[in-house]
Amino acid sequence: MSVTEDVNALSALKEKLQAAPKIEADLAMACAPLLAERLDDPINDDDISARLIANTDSALAMVGTAFPDWAVSLEGATNASGDAQWVCRFCKSRGDDEQLVGVGHGAGIRLALLAAVTHLSLMRAQGYA
Repeated sequence: MSVTEDVNALSALKEKLQAAPKIEADLAMACAPLLAERLDDPINDDDISARLIANTDSALAMVGTAFPDWAVSLEGATNASGDAQWVCRFCKSRGDDEQLVGVGHGAGIRLALLAAVTHLSLMRAQGYA
């Protein structure tokens, strides 16, 4: 069973993303197959991971390539110590106002973004998408 089908592995990955203080190479590499399976033109996991780690713009572009025509919304708040908490929502209409939504949160935009991607993969693995 691949990681993209393993509900327990996906749940654990989403929890790790949401608990992490910053994006790390191992988290980006764990998310790479979730994006790779959605791409029309194959990109290897190392290249995807590098794009996710490079910067927020690169990560958003990579996720946008994997999820074309999806709406992405980000909300964030900081406090006096400079800590941030971001929430990312992915939304795609499936017709008749039924929507598929992925939600994730994290200490940084990339973490929230990848947690939302993982949430969508988790829903798909559970048969909802």
